[in-house]
Amino acid sequence: MPKNILVALLECLLAALISCENSAVQPELNTGVSAKPKLAEINNETDLIAYLFAQKGLSRDTACLDRQALAQLSFYDMFLQNHFLKYWASPYGFPEYVYSILDAQEKFSWRETGGIYEQLAAVAARAGYPCNFTMPQLPVPSEENPGKEIGVLFTKEMKTGMDKAMQGVPAELQHRLAEFVYLTGLAKSARDEALKGIPTEKYGHFFGYASKAWTFVRFLPEEFKDAAQINSELGRNLDFSKLYYGALLSIHAAVTLQDFILSNKAELAYSFEFDTPLGKLAFNGKPEDNTYQGEDYFLIADLAGNDTYKGAAAGACGLGHPVSIVLDFAGNDSYAADENALCAQGAGIMGYGILIDYAGDDSYKAQDNAQGICYAGAGLLYDMGGNDTFEARFAAQGSATFGIATLFNKGGNDNYYCLYVGQGFGSVCGYGCLLDTDGNDSYVAEPYNPLFNSVKENGHDAMRNYSFCQGAGWGKRGDSEGAISMAGGTGILQDLAGDDWYECGVYGQASGYWYGTGILHDKSGNDRYEGSFFTQSGTAHMGLTMLLDEAGNDSHHIWHAISLAGAHDLSVSFFFDREGDDKYSCWEWKDAKGVQTLENTGIKNSGGGTLFGAGITNAIAVFADTGGDDVYEVYSKESFGYSLHREDDTTSWRWNLFNSGIFIDVGGNDVYTRTNCPDGWPEPANNSIWEEIDSGNAQKSFGMGIDTEKGVVPEMKAGRSSE
Repeated sequence: MPKNILVALLECLLAALISCENSAVQPELNTGVSAKPKLAEINNETDLIAYLFAQKGLSRDTACLDRQALAQLSFYDMFLQNHFLKYWASPYGFPEYVYSILDAQEKFSWRETGGIYEQLAAVAARAGYPCNFTMPQLPVPSEENPGKEIGVLFTKEMKTGMDKAMQGVPAELQHRLAEFVYLTGLAKSARDEALKGIPTEKYGHFFGYASKAWTFVRFLPEEFKDAAQINSELGRNLDFSKLYYGALLSIHAAVTLQDFILSNKAELAYSFEFDTPLGKLAFNGKPEDNTYQGEDYFLIADLAGNDTYKGAAAGACGLGHPVSIVLDFAGNDSYAADENALCAQGAGIMGYGILIDYAGDDSYKAQDNAQGICYAGAGLLYDMGGNDTFEARFAAQGSATFGIATLFNKGGNDNYYCLYVGQGFGSVCGYGCLLDTDGNDSYVAEPYNPLFNSVKENGHDAMRNYSFCQGAGWGKRGDSEGAISMAGGTGILQDLAGDDWYECGVYGQASGYWYGTGILHDKSGNDRYEGSFFTQSGTAHMGLTMLLDEAGNDSHHIWHAISLAGAHDLSVSFFFDREGDDKYSCWEWKDAKGVQTLENTGIKNSGGGTLFGAGITNAIAVFADTGGDDVYEVYSKESFGYSLHREDDTTSWRWNLFNSGIFIDVGGNDVYTRTNCPDGWPEPANNSIWEEIDSGNAQKSFGMGIDTEKGVVPEMKAGRSSE
């Protein structure tokens, strides 16, 4: 098959950009290891990254990827997020950017429901789509046309039903509900304005695709052969500022009504329903256990009882149903959406879905597109207390494409389970976040029972699923014939307290792919992490990732490769553990013939390399662990500050692009076990420094590791308290 014309042109342009450097006499390829450097005097203030670079006459500014080449590479990729090119070219500024996001989200999480409004506004501004933050006031209703002010018309039957339902209801509650309908009506208008760049005859086809894009088993590929074109048109023609303004209006409506109810709950023992142009409105203030069929409603406000929400509750599940909001104030509630629900539980598909549950031990179960997701919209699930369970398959628990999606959970020991693209996932033009404030939580992105035949045939791990979960950013790769390239979004998983469990398959736990950004932050607790490939800040093909664990005695296991600050192909990966006695292991079980197995045979061996601050194929990787007695067990030489530039063709545009791997351990009595290394390969040890450079351009390769009692890594402290 002939090479894509744009790709061929790109290679020529990149080669031309660096041809002046290639004209010089080229150094011999370095395929070995240089002499062991000496560990010079280091004090408590020594900048260890600068110290390592100084061994080779380098600095943070020089040991990075070429700005011109990166700008040229990204030129053909649509929808690159604002931060990406900046920190791709200046990687050592990326941690400070991450801290600014994490600190803001933590602050928002403790500001009750007002914080979710601020979170959405901040994300919209960061993405380059500032919104109008001025919220309109409710006008005096017209006697002749009480629905005129909300931009949609009440029919005569609707007005009659509303008048009947409002008999005996206090004027203040009526006013608050009118304000809610008015604001959500404006949100619908903003959504409509956001879609104006798309021909109306395409709305149905686009919505059909958006509702099925991640649910692979629901449709045959032939149904949407134009999937790439749909995504391209959505990204180019959506007015994101108007889209996000509609989301802010919806959240403002929900929060304003909720605050009123919380302040007057004892006086609101009324129950009624009536139809509106946006859907049915239900208010239940009595201590009853109620059941709702979610797709019938655009607002459900339930003040008491153990309630059941079926179907598309809090799901913008149709073009004519662009706003869906559920406010539940008490009780152990059940949210259940089967395969017939297109979306649910805080899901916005070409619209806005908001679910706020104020208390109780709740159960959230759904098939797909649920629990804080969006596709060309905004989705929010905010659970404010209790020990909760969240279960879904695809696109769930903070999963965003062309929009903003958030799952905020305050308190409780919670369980999160999904299969694919969730738990803090951002695809094209997406910002997906899962934030849990405290409790001993479990995050599982099902790694076993492979979903697709391609996993067994072509996958990175024949026995585990692809995940793209737990802080993952993913773009649409477009370097093949006829493909459309679209840059990935941002996925964040943030947990502020508790002893937590993280498990995934391939791509997860701070992973990025094709201009995607993945972040995982665990602030405290004794945590356990387990993943297969491209996990725990493991990155491939132009990704930015960072895993930050700030406290606790943690354990990390990797079954395969390119993880724990493993960066491949023009990617940037950071892994920071600030304190605690930590245990790291990287191996898989083998049978007697050396074949991979899931059974504990007692035989450990390598599942791959590129681990612990290892960069390959023009990438930047930094691993740093400070404090504690740590244990490292690995079965590959490609680890602990390893560099594989890989390019041996001196005429290639990659020849003069940098490649770097850095490993740092500060403090503690550490144990290193590494096997399967060639004779003469460095042996990491306490109070030592070493160099690991494999094939490629030695002048553009940097691979060093250090274990020292003193020194600092400024990127680990930037913007952070040491407490």
